[in-house]
Amino acid sequence: MTMTVEMRPVTSILVKDRVRDTVGDLTELKDSLRERGLINPVTIGDDGTLIAGERRLTAARELGWDEIACHVWQNDTATELLAIEIEENTAQRSGFESSRLRPSHSGSCRRGARDCRG
Repeated sequence: MTMTVEMRPVTSILVKDRVRDTVGDLTELKDSLRERGLINPVTIGDDGTLIAGERRLTAARELGWDEIACHVWQNDTATELLAIEIEENTAQRSGFESSRLRPSHSGSCRRGARDCRG
């Protein structure tokens, strides 16, 4: 497995059959993309087919972005690429609950900031 990070035109990324059946409400994600930009690149195969990140890609397209950062996986089997997609969606569903943050982290600290300690 080899992975690179590249900027790709949003129109060049192919969305085929997906594990997730809907992208849901993208309002908060679009707000985050406007405010902070893309924190986690979408993941594609070397042929440009989306592996993970359909919500991020859809939100970027709706915001009128021309390009998006991509993790590009090269020389992987279809089985391995499907496993990556399932793993990402399963990990997201297991849930990040803001209500579980310590009070010192809920609002005054940026998400992921190293200097935010409780």
